[in-house]
Amino acid sequence: MLLIKASSGIQSNGSTTLLKLLHILNWNFSEKPAFRFPMQNIMPAILLVLLGFVPQDIKVNLIQEHSNYYVDTTKPGIYLRREQDNDFDQVHLRLFNNSRWAIMLRIDELLKPSDAQELILSDRRVVSGLNDSIKILPEYSIESPLIESRVIDHHWCTALSVWIPSGQSALFDVPMNELPKLANIYLKYRYEWEHDTDEAEHRINFRWIDPSLRR
Repeated sequence: MLLIKASSGIQSNGSTTLLKLLHILNWNFSEKPAFRFPMQNIMPAILLVLLGFVPQDIKVNLIQEHSNYYVDTTKPGIYLRREQDNDFDQVHLRLFNNSRWAIMLRIDELLKPSDAQELILSDRRVVSGLNDSIKILPEYSIESPLIESRVIDHHWCTALSVWIPSGQSALFDVPMNELPKLANIYLKYRYEWEHDTDEAEHRINFRWIDPSLRR
């Protein structure tokens, strides 16, 4: 039923609908939930099935919109990467915004004037956009079956909203003593077309495995 709607209920915006469908199905590999079946193993097959129900002109638009989403099409849209392996006190992570839109997250610190500049969003809002590679203290959570409460949240009522512009990144640290042997570190973010009243919420995850388990 979903395939029929996707193929017949769209003309001018059909490829956008399919992109949203792929996003719901976890097409962005960097946003897969923790401790769940890896959807990327079956997504190529699902995409082929979807394309089989879509007219040729919409297939072309779908491929073009997929390319238009990414700054670098060889990398995920929003993703986390560990920067160093030789620090035994902190896990250093870099949050990349490889999408063509700014993303917003919340931090627990005042920015120095040199850390940010005015950023004009697509709806003409003027916000505080981080300069590239600035170190921040974001709101984040640690999720693990080895934690008694399952989740450790680092959220603050005094947190400020900041934006990472398209194609840029930000750095942050997670104390090693907070991490169990297996964990999922995640941050929440919004795209620039979303507002505080929207119910949509996006999570970017980094799967942590203690180095001692890799030996």
